[in-house]
Amino acid sequence: MIIYSSLPLFDVLLERAETDTPDGNWTKGLAMTMLQHYFPVADNWRTVYELNSNHRTADFRILRLQRFRLDDRKMVNHTVALAKKDGGDLDAALKQLEDALERTNIESGRCWAMLFHGLDFLAYEYYEDLPENQRLIPTGPPSQPCRSRFDMRTDGLAVEEMLMHMRQHEAPSPR
Repeated sequence: MIIYSSLPLFDVLLERAETDTPDGNWTKGLAMTMLQHYFPVADNWRTVYELNSNHRTADFRILRLQRFRLDDRKMVNHTVALAKKDGGDLDAALKQLEDALERTNIESGRCWAMLFHGLDFLAYEYYEDLPENQRLIPTGPPSQPCRSRFDMRTDGLAVEEMLMHMRQHEAPSPR
């Protein structure tokens, strides 16, 4: 697979997300395009976005990444992502992400989570059996497991490695 940062489309999206509009539409578009690039429909993936029930919080978008399992012919939630313009409160964005995860039917009790916060990409493991506000565990790619926050312009290889790791593993390992 071609790394996203070498494709002209992503260069334009990254540039626009740097100077995003107040509603964060370029960041939302970047997140959706990243997920569709690394988790394509041709490989039985589906990226859907959740409509915000509260229109006053339209500065973010929840994206659900689902995989069609051929063995039992059903869609399984794999990843929940939140896309939000940079400049906002990171803790508030994480709370919005955790709230979205709590409304998700997670078959194994654990799944992947991502936060696209402007040009920052943050990766998490989610465990629904952990105490509230402690269910998101920062994670990184195999080559940098202690690092979970990446600049999408300068850390393209690490972002790609993390996305590929998520793609290859249905859920994080049990804790």
